[in-house]
Amino acid sequence: MAPIADRFLLLRGDGNFFSIRLNGDQKQMSFEPLRLRAPVNTGEFEEAIEEIGRNQGRLISNTHRFRASGLLVMEQGDRAKIFVFHDFWKRDEKCFVSRVSVLEADTRSILAPALPGVSTVAPTWSTLYEASPCLFLRKGGRRFAGIEDGGRMVLLDDHTLLVTLGDMSRHGAEKGAKLAQDPLASYGKTVRLDLATGASEIYSLGHRNPQGLYRAPDGTIWSTEHGPRGGDELNRILQGANYGWPWVTYGTDYKRKYWPYSHDQGQHDGYQEPVHAWVPSVGISNLIGVEADHFALWRGDLLIASLKATTIFRTRIREGRAAYVEPISIGHRIRDIVEMDDGRILLWADPDIISIERAEAEVVGSGRRAFKQHCGGCHERKDGTIHGVGPDLRGIMGRNAASAPGFAYSPALKNSNFRWTPEALDRFIATPQRVVPGTSMSASDLSSAELRAAIIHYLE
Repeated sequence: MAPIADRFLLLRGDGNFFSIRLNGDQKQMSFEPLRLRAPVNTGEFEEAIEEIGRNQGRLISNTHRFRASGLLVMEQGDRAKIFVFHDFWKRDEKCFVSRVSVLEADTRSILAPALPGVSTVAPTWSTLYEASPCLFLRKGGRRFAGIEDGGRMVLLDDHTLLVTLGDMSRHGAEKGAKLAQDPLASYGKTVRLDLATGASEIYSLGHRNPQGLYRAPDGTIWSTEHGPRGGDELNRILQGANYGWPWVTYGTDYKRKYWPYSHDQGQHDGYQEPVHAWVPSVGISNLIGVEADHFALWRGDLLIASLKATTIFRTRIREGRAAYVEPISIGHRIRDIVEMDDGRILLWADPDIISIERAEAEVVGSGRRAFKQHCGGCHERKDGTIHGVGPDLRGIMGRNAASAPGFAYSPALKNSNFRWTPEALDRFIATPQRVVPGTSMSASDLSSAELRAAIIHYLE
């Protein structure tokens, strides 16, 4: 999922796009299929699989893993660039690659809804990046292993894209190439791309299946990564670092109770250590950092989604380490997680889209605490008549300014002639002297809109 205009864009594995719009009080959602489609050539891949089945007498399963798996939107006024990470079947060479394709168009055409009887749009996508080498289907194999493809993308600046690539199960446990450690291969790496020229370079290596990617405001790059049987990881991505796969992991082989390549089980000697590892596996998914004030106590923490565990893990980082990891049960497999502009959290959780916001009791409680800290030196909130330095504020919402009985208001406030609405109160407590010049109320440290909103909600 990715924000675009006044809604969110969702890309499904089959290449179809949908828009998600929050309606009315922001607690209702509309979900609409779009005409746009990603350039994943599933039809050609399925035709090739059928031909292989006819010629070799074997049927390859899990073909749904040939898919689109990554989405990023870069808005530019009323236009946008859509970046899609997807598989692509090369018919002439009879092999497949991972690609980053890009489409630039006006936002209105991108969000055009699908209409009955109208075919999907076939826009002109361009290839920004193609991984190498082109991968052949394994001889004798009966399962398509494209699930370990990575595919997350993040902008490092307006001209640079970072993308994760999994090792496509080519880790050598079955006498195959260890692509994650091959400097000539793209797979099992994070790759930095120049958006203007398409030039690429390996940024880090030794990855199995990076499923989350987030760039924090301070420039720190965080990634979550699937381990094998156990050993899901949270990594701080450093340029030039080697994270050890497939030589080391905290997980084990699916058929054995150890990892066959590791000379010292459970160690990462010689390689970049994960900041945190989950044993057993939780089926790690995407992650975000809490940047807004909606969940004020979480600000600066990482929220890490999971599939198997159906849980969000709130992770507090201190001095480069995970100080603690708090599980928050959701009860659904979580495919993606984003932070909305107002600070609420949006989840793509099988089979639903879910928004998470503060519980009402928490909102009132935080407002009560903020009122006591910032307003309690002058004001009470008891019965509307027990005044101190300032008037008692019970019942203030909806009444005229300077109308509480028994309090001697300043002439400025008496002559202000307005009604206390949430909007009026917000403006006043933010800059009282600017809103009502000459009022006796002095300015307080209420520059935070989130803090003011909590106080106003408490007063309501």
